[in-house]
Amino acid sequence: MICCSQEFINAGTDSGITQWMDYALAQNPETRFALALPWPDFPQNYPSVAEVAELWNGGHALWHALIDALRAAYPGVEISCIPHGRAALELRARFEMDALPDVDRMTGESDTAIFTDRKGHAGQILKDLGTSVWLGAIYGVEVTDVLFTRDYETDLAEIAETILGDDPYAR
Repeated sequence: MICCSQEFINAGTDSGITQWMDYALAQNPETRFALALPWPDFPQNYPSVAEVAELWNGGHALWHALIDALRAAYPGVEISCIPHGRAALELRARFEMDALPDVDRMTGESDTAIFTDRKGHAGQILKDLGTSVWLGAIYGVEVTDVLFTRDYETDLAEIAETILGDDPYAR
């Protein structure tokens, strides 16, 4: 399940998530849940990665609080976090430091930019990094073993492992 409903933004809760969990557990009591936290929409509305990071980190803390509340409400049910939104922050930080040689702009064509449009849809490098975070979070694999379909100068596996390692709710 992915963040962020208006209810979560306003109150830190999400009845839609609990309704889905109730339904899934009624069908299969062994269901595991992973709650994904994306990057904020309209990344160009934020002049720097520091501003986006502040917003995302605040949301991340609230996301963990929601997971804690769900774990308390559903004892014994596995509930984890997929912090793939941090992938956009990491790439943008490198881009702003001129340390992301794989792209030449923040927004543009998929193969040459982090985002493909003002809304913030992912370019190829962000798709690949975000996919690695999902893979590591869901399956617990070492992302350094992942083979990408495209060669990057940037070590995406190392970034993904850092993202996963920094989030105690991810694995």
